Amino acid sequence: MSWKNIEYGVNLFKLNNDACMKWLEQQPKWSLTYVAFGSAAQLEAEQMKELAWGLRRSKCKFLWVVREVEAAKLPKGFAEETSEKGLVVTWCPQLEVLAHESVESFVTH
Repeated sequence: MSWKNIEYGVNLFKLNNDACMKWLEQQPKWSLTYVAFGSAAQLEAEQMKELAWGLRRSKCKFLWVVREVEAAKLPKGFAEETSEKGLVVTWCPQLEVLAHESVESFVTH
């Protein structure tokens, strides 16, 4: 995959992304939706709930990046209740995720 530029020039965050990438490696090709709204966009609590319930009720696997400051807006127990088909994380390397073969679609702002 040398034709894909998936490395960041500068990484301001020294976060461990191993769990996120290991989880992706276990997923079938083109099997999941990546959900991330970036650091600038903020969803209202009701919007977060609706998106969470939509993901829960869908038949789709998902990887959802929810910033730590936004996590309280998720329905209580959501990450645990959906852990068989989804992963909720506070950060992951977006370019690597988007280049990963398990990602079929991307939901963003």
